Amino acid sequence: MTETKKDIIKRTLPLLIDRGLKTSMDEIAQYLSVSKRTIYENFENKDELIYHCINQMIDENEYLNNYIKHSCNPIEELFPFVHENIRKIFGSRFKLLAELQRMYPKIHENCLIQHKEEFYNRLKDIIQRGKKDGLFRKDIEEDIIIYYMPIISSALSEQKAPVLGSYSMKDIFSSIMIPLMRGMLTEKGIDVFEKVITKFNKYSPGLH
Repeated sequence: MTETKKDIIKRTLPLLIDRGLKTSMDEIAQYLSVSKRTIYENFENKDELIYHCINQMIDENEYLNNYIKHSCNPIEELFPFVHENIRKIFGSRFKLLAELQRMYPKIHENCLIQHKEEFYNRLKDIIQRGKKDGLFRKDIEEDIIIYYMPIISSALSEQKAPVLGSYSMKDIFSSIMIPLMRGMLTEKGIDVFEKVITKFNKYSPGLH
């Protein structure tokens, strides 16, 4: 990858985090103080630029993951956006990933595939630490959870689902993921989880 291409990716990412994926190539060129021709000489189209920017953001997320690991319990780590402080600090990145899944599902899938092993290893570590802390049931198989969690999350984010006309994403999360999580937890884990969800509902009345 050329230095020019790396520079465009590095400087475009903060713009996308701030303004979202609807940002036009004209706006990107203006923000970077370069011509659109320069961008298209390095990227075939906007999709390719977004793909590289998202991968750059994921690569940078090592700091985010470490922050979450030391600021949350294993239950909160599975769904970091339910943690108010995490959302305040990193909410724009969570929002960008959600927007990517909605607007560019193929890019989202490709990025997930590229970082699949890293993602799965992190989930496995969370569950194993949760078991060690007495929060997760000893009899659950983390490999099964790890395999199906992304599938369930992807299905919940499907914007064409008929129920989205009547229910918010918060309603759907509460109806699917909360019962799923409770089934994975010990009594001690459920007590912790209830406190997490109480905070989530308090601080996120308008989540959609």
